[in-house]
Amino acid sequence: MAKFLKTNGISNFLDELIEKTEDKLILISPYLQFSPKIKEELSDLNYLKKDIRIIYKVNNLSIEDNNWLQELHGIRCNICENLHAKCYINEKQGIITSMNLYEHSQQTNNEMGISFTKEDDPEIYKDVYNEVERLLRISKEVRVSIREIKKENRDVHHGYCIRTGVEIPFDMNRPMCRDAYYGWREYGNPDYEENFCHYSGERSNGKTSMAKPVLRKNLDAAIELQNKLHPEY
Repeated sequence: MAKFLKTNGISNFLDELIEKTEDKLILISPYLQFSPKIKEELSDLNYLKKDIRIIYKVNNLSIEDNNWLQELHGIRCNICENLHAKCYINEKQGIITSMNLYEHSQQTNNEMGISFTKEDDPEIYKDVYNEVERLLRISKEVRVSIREIKKENRDVHHGYCIRTGVEIPFDMNRPMCRDAYYGWREYGNPDYEENFCHYSGERSNGKTSMAKPVLRKNLDAAIELQNKLHPEY
């Protein structure tokens, strides 16, 4: 029978769903970002040559995770521009939920979901799987590209996206790459905890945000660079 799940139950069910995949796994999440545990599980499925499909709208992966995903040739990714659904399904069971693949969603948000199995809920499973296949048909298959991680002097005038870590023009008023900004804009929370320092590119562990894109220790240097590059502000 279909079951109602809250945040912890969703995370546990998703882990079990991925681990017990025997043939095909399909992950549908608007924002492409993985927790360390899910990365480990997907790497294992890829090693076992399982068929893994991911449908997403915005790539929020860090440079390192983009490189990791590019190397897993068994994972095929599709972009669906108007995607808002979150659904995870294999050949035996699935879940429809409010939870994105974000680690933040799994640890701090209040989420809900309904799980189901092919054996106990055959009509639900069939209807969901048919819709999943439709999304695969209407979306565009892509390959996530490898981007070089550059180590340069701070004399070079570039910054880093506070959500993904990719290099972008330095501007404390625009500290996100385009894809990350579109994802942030859906809720528009200026204090939402992000992953990187816009000035240095180092991991911020949630201490940066759209309102505060630079770590405190780098703030004086960042303001100096901001005034140099953007004196109009």
